[in-house]
Amino acid sequence: MNKMKEKKRKTEKKNDSGKNEVENTSIIISIPAFNEDDIRKKANEIYNYRMDFGIIGNAEDDWKNAEAYFRSGVNA
Repeated sequence: MNKMKEKKRKTEKKNDSGKNEVENTSIIISIPAFNEDDIRKKANEIYNYRMDFGIIGNAEDDWKNAEAYFRSGVNA
């Protein structure tokens, strides 16, 4: 699930007569929407994966990896 956000930007450039013109532009960007419950579920998936394959780790690292997963946009 992603949220949409409009980002506005002003740019200045010189026109043919040498005067500055201001151009307003807007772009729509997609922002991943995730919450603590999403992170908790992903951290649990990471934990289960570690247990299945005997990988050493801890809950804090699982949580950080889950946060990184959502911030990276892989899930989008």
